[in-house]
Formats: sequence, C-alpha cells, structure tokens
Amino acid sequence: EESDFCNQLFKWSTEVLGYLTKSKETSDCVFSVSPEDISLYLPALPVVFLNGSESNVGESYKVMIDDYNLQFQEKLREMCNYASTPRAGLDRFFVMLFVVSQLKAISHTYVNHVNYVEEVHRKQIFAALGKELSLSDITACMRDIYKRKFSENKQPVPFSYCIRNNQNRKHLKSSIGFLSILEKETNQHIYMLPGGKEETTITMKISASIQIAMQSYRRVHGWLRHVFSEDTESYVLQANVKQYGSFILLLGTLLEDNQIDCKCACVLHHGQQLEIPLSTTDLPTAKEFSRAISSISEEQQEFSRLFRSMQLEGSLFVVGTIPIQPQLEKVLNLPECSLSKRFELQEQIIGLFVDHQIPGDILRFDGETDLSTEDKIQQVSYNVHTILELVASEVKQEEEQKQEQKLASRELLENFQCKLSSTSMRLERTHQLALETELIGMSTLQLLETQQQQLLDQDARLNEIGKSVSRMRNISCSISAELDYHSDLLQLPQEIPSAPGHSKKVSLLGKLFAQHEEHKYHTGPIKQESTGVVNEENIEEDNKEEDNPINSEHPATSATEVHSSIDQHEHSHVNLIQTQQDVFEMRRILENTFESDDVTADAV
Repeated sequence: EESDFCNQLFKWSTEVLGYLTKSKETSDCVFSVSPEDISLYLPALPVVFLNGSESNVGESYKVMIDDYNLQFQEKLREMCNYASTPRAGLDRFFVMLFVVSQLKAISHTYVNHVNYVEEVHRKQIFAALGKELSLSDITACMRDIYKRKFSENKQPVPFSYCIRNNQNRKHLKSSIGFLSILEKETNQHIYMLPGGKEETTITMKISASIQIAMQSYRRVHGWLRHVFSEDTESYVLQANVKQYGSFILLLGTLLEDNQIDCKCACVLHHGQQLEIPLSTTDLPTAKEFSRAISSISEEQQEFSRLFRSMQLEGSLFVVGTIPIQPQLEKVLNLPECSLSKRFELQEQIIGLFVDHQIPGDILRFDGETDLSTEDKIQQVSYNVHTILELVASEVKQEEEQKQEQKLASRELLENFQCKLSSTSMRLERTHQLALETELIGMSTLQLLETQQQQLLDQDARLNEIGKSVSRMRNISCSISAELDYHSDLLQLPQEIPSAPGHSKKVSLLGKLFAQHEEHKYHTGPIKQESTGVVNEENIEEDNKEEDNPINSEHPATSATEVHSSIDQHEHSHVNLIQTQQDVFEMRRILENTFESDDVTADAV
C-alpha cells in the first residue's frame, strides 16, 4: 500500500510540476530567488547490512541513525532561517514549485529504495533456493503446507467428481462421466475446500412461462487462489462422458431461494469431451470498496452499494449435471434401471427427443401398472419403432424431394452450361470476326494512306502541269499577238512588183496566215506536220494563183520593203513551227499522265 501511495504521489506531483512550469502565470512571474538557490533534502535512505554480527549491526545502526537525525535537524534549521529572512522574498509560485518538487523527489526516492531492498531479498532467496519461484511452485508449496497443518477432512481436495445415473442406489457404482476444473497450462486439478453435502430442492426457469424443480444434492466449494501481480492463470471446465452414457450439463449462477439462473446447457453422450474456458474476475474487498467510495457523493455511494450487492448475489458459480437415463424412465413411465442395458433403445429415444422434438406422451407406457417390466419396455419399444417408421417415411419423402430438386437443379445447370458454352462459342467467333475486321481495317487504312499519298503526288504533278500550261498559254498569247501584228503587214497591194524567188514565199506566208487564223478559232487538237517542210504542190498551186493579176486597193509598195517583210515572217513561221512541236510533245505527256483517269488533254 505504501508503494502504491508513493507511486500515485509521484505521478500527481509530476503532472502538477509540469503544469506549473509550463503555465503562463509561472512564465510571467519574476522570482526574487531562483530555484537553484535552495537544494532539496531527501530524508530517506536504505539501510542494509550484508556482513557482521547482530551486536555490531545494532550499534552501527544506532550510530548511523543518530548522525542522520542530527543532519536532518540542522537542515531544517537552515531552511527555516533562510525562509524567515526578508531578502528571500519567496513568491507564491516559487513556494508551490519547491513543495511539489520536494514531494516528487521524496516519493521517487522512497520507491527506488523499496525496490532496491526487494531486489536484494529476491537475490538472496534465489541464492538460497537455487531457482526463481513461479506461481505453480507457490501453489505446490501451499498444498504441502495444507497436508501438514490441516486434518484429513479439512484439507483441500481436487475439483473432480464422478457422474452416476442413480446417486441414491449404492449398488450401482459405475459412473457415466467426469467433471473437473483444471489449470490450462499445467493440466492439474485445482484444489478447493468442500462444504457439506445436503439434499435440497432447486428451481430453474427453462423459459419465461416454464419453471422446473429438481431434487438434488448440493455441495458448496471454497477456492483459495494464489496469484502474482504479473501472472495471469487460465482455467477450463472439463466434462467427459463414457460410451453409452449421457447427461445434461448446466452452467449458471445461484440466486436467492435456491434458484439457478441458467446461462447455458448442453447434452453430452457417447464419449464426448467438452472444455469451457473460465473467466475469473476479482471483486474488491469490503475494505477496498469502502475506501473507494469515501470520496464520492451520497447518491453515488448508494448506487455503488446497490450494484455491489447485485454483484455479490450473482457471484456464486453453479455447475449442474442431470443424468438422462433416470429422467427417460420417469418420462416413459418405466421402472428404475429398466433402461440400463437397453442402449439402442436409449439412443433412439434420445434422438427422437433431441432431433425431432417428439412429445413424451406419444412414446410413454400407458397400460396397466401390474404388467412386467419387459412388457412395458416392449410397448415403449413398439411406440418408438412406429414413430421411427413414420419419421423414416418422412425423411425418405424429403430425400426424394431433395433428389428431384437436385435433378431439376442439375438439368437447369446443364442447360445453363449448354447456353454458356454456346454463348462462349459465339463470343469466340465474334472475337475472331473482330480480329479479322481489325486486320481489314488496318489494311484498308494502309491502302487509304497509300492512295492519299498518291493523290497528294498527283496534286503536285497537276499543279506543275497547270503551271506549265499557264506558261504555254502565255507563250501562245504572245505568239498570237505577234502573228496579229505581222498579219497587218501581210495585207499587200494588188500589184506587187514581181521579183525573182519571192512568189513562192508570199504564197507560203499567206498559207501560214490562213492556218494561224484557223488555229485561233479552233477548239480541237492542232493537226500540223511536225517536220516543218512545206509541200511543193501547194507552192505550185500558189504560183498558178500568182500568175493572175492582183487587184488591191492599197497603194503600191516598193519591192525591197516587201522582201524584208517576207523574210521576217518566214523567221516567225519557223519559230511558230517549233512552238507547235513543243505543244504536241506537251499534249502527248498530258495524255500519258491522265491515261488512268477519264480526263482528256482537250479538257485540260
């Protein structure tokens, strides 16, 4: 308790000191004396003597205590004198800091000294025993002490009991199961102080409207549990049942008037084993409870007392066992121990009660009471087999329905699988078509890109051809203008002096002028010989025409001027023939270019 108090005091003083040193008032306060001027005095030191006789220890201890007391008195006198001087000027916050710091240092020092002493004792015990004691060692030591100090009927006994069908019949010694409480780690039984065994009537509510009364034996046990503060033991309730045995296990708490508040129950049969972990919670003692509620209000104290009384009422743990065979004999109106060797019949009856919830009135014996035990059992067995046949027929019908449902479900599943497989095949085909479409699209895209590039190339060529055509058109226009200019010069007078060698040139120039005039207004292709040589027959015809006199309204022109003009026109005619050859070559190029398209050179 002193250590716990010092630990709490240390924690409290640490929190208060932290608050005072970090608060705004303390930071704004100006102390006339710094905390370092006053040293803390700790009047707590461990006193341990490892060697020496008892007389020497006593004398040394007395001398040390006297010296320590003198030092303590001198320190108190110095502190009182220092506090009474006016120059000290101790402020309120400084006093609080000093007191809290002193409390913190004293509590911390005391706890450390106690821990040091305990550590020394632990080392000495370890050196003396040769091992570090555990909880199981302490428990074993206490059991040995109980055997030595207590009489045989007062010693704690293991919590382990046999379960029998008929407790009041001494000749039936065989048990049907065991019930025990074990330590989970060591798998050893816990020891309890058994109370007296008495027969009493216990009531229990099965539901909100059903309450049963049981005539049974009651035993009260007391358990003295040894624990360490850092160790936590776990315990289990273990129930075992032998072959062809069965009983009901009840767990709950004991209320007033011998009433059980059943928390859970189960049926064990045919060699089953059940382990239930137990949770142990320590309630505070009456002294601890009174100390805890001393600082709260009266209403809270009253509420705490009511709640504690409720806890104490429900703190008594109850374990109950009910053998099934005696209860079956009472329910079926059979004599005692009549079902002891009827194991198959017992199993059938328990199965009807537990699994199918068959009422007991259907199976019980309703005949005359003076019949023999065998006849009663035969009638009960007949009732059981009749119900079993009915249950078997119903089970068979249910199985048939389940089989039909399984077949229908299987057919539906097969149909679904067929549809699923067809759907998957369609999906695969669709996937393949999608892949093929994608390939076609990619090839089409590549073809379109190629055609686009070809069109771009054709556009470039057309642009170049258009530029060439425009240039040729400009050249043709310039030639036409030049021919128009020279055509005015060819309008000769009717009488031209005949000069030798010029009659043929004049007729040739007229022929060219006529062809030029025809070419100006012609829309079709120009058909001209590309050799540039004039036919001699045409010249002779022109000579014949030249023999006729020329009638002209123009004035007479000298022969020299006419001859020079004819020479110029002859030179222009040669140029025109060369130009026509270039035009024919360009036309051939255009026809070859637009041979793949339905476009002609005339349209261009």
